[in-house]
Amino acid sequence: MKKPNRFLSGKIAFPDEQQEKEFESVLARLTADRRPVGFAEETQVEIMALSMLSMCDLHAWEFAAVSNRTNSLVAMQAIIENGGSRELLREATKQGWQVRELSCRTITRSMGEDDDLLDDMTDKIANFAVEAKLTDRLDLVLRYKAAAQRQYYRALAALLALQRERIELDQLQALNGGER
Repeated sequence: MKKPNRFLSGKIAFPDEQQEKEFESVLARLTADRRPVGFAEETQVEIMALSMLSMCDLHAWEFAAVSNRTNSLVAMQAIIENGGSRELLREATKQGWQVRELSCRTITRSMGEDDDLLDDMTDKIANFAVEAKLTDRLDLVLRYKAAAQRQYYRALAALLALQRERIELDQLQALNGGER
């Protein structure tokens, strides 16, 4: 099958034939809906179709990430309840979470009068605390999804501006009797 000569999508190697068919379907529907005329308008419709295809994939990834987050939080809660806080970080990384920030600090507290066990014992007790800020791929997927949505709406705004300009030029040309 001979592909139409497209500026953007003609350069894309789709991972499989199914995704290419989905793109062609979305592009055909958008073309019928928006009726682009000329290269610039057709390119904006292509950008919109590519953005929509990306958003579909990102929606699927988002739902998978939310499901994984729910399952991993249940597993990590069970570890905490069973007193295995040392295993928590290991289990979190197995579940696909990534450590964004890791900080270690010493926590000290002064001994009170009730804690006076030995006269020669130090007056401070120290504990070691490790704090890990975790993130999973949901954060990344949501950023990509927001970028794809912005790209779609920018292309739509550009398309509408081009169409307004074309219509105004056509009306002006009709008023001037076909002269440019």
